[in-house]
Amino acid sequence: MRGSSRKASRKKSTRKMDQILVGIMMSSHPEILKKSLIDKISKTNRGRVRVPAEVGAVFGVALDWVLNGETRFVQATGLRVIESWAVNNQEIFRSTIKTRFDDTLLLNLIKSHENPSVILDTISIYLKMGAGSVGVDPVAAGLQANTDAVIGMFHGDLKFVVSYAKLLQCSKECRPTGPKLVELCLCLVGFLGAVDISSGDAATDLKQLIEDVGAVSGALFRVWQDDIATLLPSLREVFRIISNTGVYPEPSVALADLAQYVPLELIQSLVSDRNVHDSNMAAALMRMIDWLSWPKSRNIDKWVIALLRALASAKKYMLLCDVTRSRLEKVFGFLSFPIIREQAFPIFEHILLSFQHSPELFHKVVNGVPQLIEQLQKDECHTLLGNLIQLIHCMIYQHSGFPELYEPLLEILKSHGLEASAPGEKVIKLKLCQASWSSSSTSRSVSVFSSPKSETGKTGLVNVGNTCYINSVLQALFMADRFRRQLFATEPSSCQQITHCLQLTFALLHHSQRPAINPSSLIDVSRPPWFAAGTQQDCTEYLRFLLDQLHEEQKEGAGRATVVEENFYGKFLTTIWCSKCRNTSENIENFIDISLPVDRGGGSVGGVG
Repeated sequence: MRGSSRKASRKKSTRKMDQILVGIMMSSHPEILKKSLIDKISKTNRGRVRVPAEVGAVFGVALDWVLNGETRFVQATGLRVIESWAVNNQEIFRSTIKTRFDDTLLLNLIKSHENPSVILDTISIYLKMGAGSVGVDPVAAGLQANTDAVIGMFHGDLKFVVSYAKLLQCSKECRPTGPKLVELCLCLVGFLGAVDISSGDAATDLKQLIEDVGAVSGALFRVWQDDIATLLPSLREVFRIISNTGVYPEPSVALADLAQYVPLELIQSLVSDRNVHDSNMAAALMRMIDWLSWPKSRNIDKWVIALLRALASAKKYMLLCDVTRSRLEKVFGFLSFPIIREQAFPIFEHILLSFQHSPELFHKVVNGVPQLIEQLQKDECHTLLGNLIQLIHCMIYQHSGFPELYEPLLEILKSHGLEASAPGEKVIKLKLCQASWSSSSTSRSVSVFSSPKSETGKTGLVNVGNTCYINSVLQALFMADRFRRQLFATEPSSCQQITHCLQLTFALLHHSQRPAINPSSLIDVSRPPWFAAGTQQDCTEYLRFLLDQLHEEQKEGAGRATVVEENFYGKFLTTIWCSKCRNTSENIENFIDISLPVDRGGGSVGGVG
């Protein structure tokens, strides 16, 4: 009798479990206490066997909270109760869902609910409980049939998309097939490209945002794994978004979360696409570099370096210059953040080692290197610090001739006992050779010679068909130290071809170990249009044209004197004096060169006082 009494008492108390949950929810307790009590009850009853009617009543209450709860707290609590009780009561739960969520009602519920993500989360629990079951699930089939309607509800609602992404991961049955599946992938990629990462300021908000983005990218990866035909269209959509030059606002760096899932060989194939304009490729590359700021970025360094090398192989040097000039300082700034510096350093190193024709980029960041060394030592990043020191010595070797700029940096290395980490000359030359833009292809602007540099230590210019008059002018300009240094310090735009080609030619004359280089690229852009190729011309006329074109390139939007003005401009002052009225007028004209008469009889040059 005593045992029967206890059993009846327990049965009576469990029958009221749904009423207990309702009582707690309707009480005046604060939400945090309600949550604690309901979670404790759910946890306590998780391992107990319940009468189906009792469990069904609990599910009925929880589903009512999910579907009709007036606040997000009530809806979320209902979802937690379902998740807890469904573990040991799967069949009852699945039966309840099938009754409440038929094909037509399901879509109406999703559309009409003020928080539709909670409906999808409920279905996600349901589908997980039915994993491995035989036959087509009606709820999953209903979702699959209404894919277009679900996609139409994205509207920037991250929580809804995350809930839908979780459904895609846990059940293939709810995914569309064929072209519809491809379309779904493109929509998810587009959604990631529009995620607003500035909406949350607190660290918890950012952590949740990263998890949400990871859920969407993880769903895409699962779909790609299950249906490889969806991968390439998805990658093309990523590239279309980040290569668009007229888009505003900027594509979200949340797209970086996809990088960890994409095979590297597919990225390299984009460079060979002739339909991709250089400006679009530049935009894509610069945005990929910006992806380094995404805390969970993976393989971004491999993406960027692969594209940079592919562009070098395609001899797109102007594009490489534009990208590396515009992003080097940003990449250098990323090295200050421990969470992303491991991804940022390989890109930083590759840019500096490959940009060998000018010290411009290294000089942009050299003053910030001592502070970075201090920070890496403080953070005990010994491997990265060793790589940075090797890079510094490679740069000083490559761009020698600036002792006043490099001395403070070398003093820092010495004061920290790091000078012993300097690599040998063979290691430096090997690293520079491997990173060179011309290492994977032979540029037409540089002829490779097997013979050593001449005994004079100077590099010459190849005569490419009666171009000695051009070569003599270029060599004379190269020997003008002030002009050469100021030219190297100039940052040419993509339309300043003469400036860029002259920089490249001077850099090769200064650093090349070859006896001579081929200046064809510079000749092509600087030869006067009335000069016939292959014929001897006047060097003075060529000099005037070259300096005039160089001046015109640099004066647009400069707001200061060009290198031509600072080095070659003089002024004629012409004064006219009237002997009758005694008035004078003056006229000032610029000149670049002065023609002087020469006494062919061997006398002195006249005309100069």
